[in-house]
Amino acid sequence: MVLGTISFCQELTHLRFGDTVRLVPHKLSERVYSVVWKYNKNLLAEWVEGSIPLTYYNKFRGRTMLNTETGTLVFQNGTLSDTGLYSVELNNQVQDMKYWISIIENVPKPTARVTPVLCNLTLANCTVVCEGDVSKADPVEYLWTLDDGEWRHGDREMEISNKRYLWNVKNITCRMRNPVSERDSDSVSNPFYQETGMGLYVALGIAIGLVALLAPVLTSMCLRCQKTKPSVSML
Repeated sequence: MVLGTISFCQELTHLRFGDTVRLVPHKLSERVYSVVWKYNKNLLAEWVEGSIPLTYYNKFRGRTMLNTETGTLVFQNGTLSDTGLYSVELNNQVQDMKYWISIIENVPKPTARVTPVLCNLTLANCTVVCEGDVSKADPVEYLWTLDDGEWRHGDREMEISNKRYLWNVKNITCRMRNPVSERDSDSVSNPFYQETGMGLYVALGIAIGLVALLAPVLTSMCLRCQKTKPSVSML
């Protein structure tokens, strides 16, 4: 099991679900004769030499160890409910430093999904969504890569456009990352991908289609012009 050691920390520290947590107070110049640890202002553990035997409270019983010589506190199997503020009192003096802990789960393996489902070359824009249950893994950040390119930060959703810069991109992949883990999705095919030269063929096909569509109209206009053209006879 991973051991997360925190010393004199007033900033938020993220630890992984299931980790062993080790809280280390500032070392005193004198001998320690009393220790009181609190979790969100509730008693967690206490010991007073010759007065109060070493006692653990509530959910910390059975998984916590307090070193009465140093005041160091260790508890196992950190859970989401252990998230909170920890403080310590040594020799009847409350220590200035607090221990802000957030215990979170690993991010799941994400799924990259293109929406709408029927996204194709006839559309101007589509969206790729990086999906996964992160309700117990926050804070989560999202990164994206095109083929084997550089990973770039983004949002949970990335808009893609039917433009030349994306025509030669075959695959799109997303990554979820939090302070304790990261995982990549399987790649999803880019609906706007075109093989080399295909863009020219598409443009040519569009041009031919327009000509075929306009040909009857142009022919009709020419015939009308011929019928209405004034005749000239020689005397």
